[in-house]
This record gives sequence, C-alpha cells and structure tokens, in this order.
Amino acid sequence: MNLSDKERQALARAPHIIDSIPSSYERRPAYWQHIDEATWQSPLWQFDHRITSAQALAPFIALTPDEITAIERTASSFSMAISPRRQPSSCRRAICCPIPSASAHER
Repeated sequence: MNLSDKERQALARAPHIIDSIPSSYERRPAYWQHIDEATWQSPLWQFDHRITSAQALAPFIALTPDEITAIERTASSFSMAISPRRQPSSCRRAICCPIPSASAHER
C-alpha cells in the first residue's frame, strides 16, 4: 500500500489521538460515578442496568410530556434498551442528545 506523506503523518499521530479520547468509564454520567471501573466494564452489569423506560431515562435527560407519552405508547412494539455506557449525560439537548425530540418528527 502506497501512502502519501499526509497519510503517513496522520497515522503517526493516531496513537496519540486515540490515547487522548476518554474511556466510557471516564465519561460516565454523574448518576453512575459510584460504580468502580471493573463493574462498569462488565457486560453483564451493563445489560442489567439498561434504560428501558421513560421513567428510567429521567435522571439522564429531561423529556417533554409528549416524548414520555410517545415512549410509553410505543413500548409494546418498540423495545428501548440503552446501556449505561451509551446513556446520555446532562448536556444541552440540541447539541449532543442522540435521542431526537418528538417535535422533530412532527415537522
């Protein structure tokens, strides 16, 4: 494989870039700060602590009443399961929330 100088430079920097990205344990939401790293990394623990309802999602993101209704209404046909590793942390919803608001579907 022939790499350009630019590609070689990018590859040389890659380990430093990857090392600078915080792990999911380091980025875990405040709600889970009491969990030790070994527990956090356990797939079984992650599975057992999935968010599967609007009520369970409440500590992580403020849902509108319409969103809560939509989650509850579709629960029998749409299975929601968000592992702690993927749970949204408190943030400005418009910028980083992976869950679209109900109003986005009404446009």
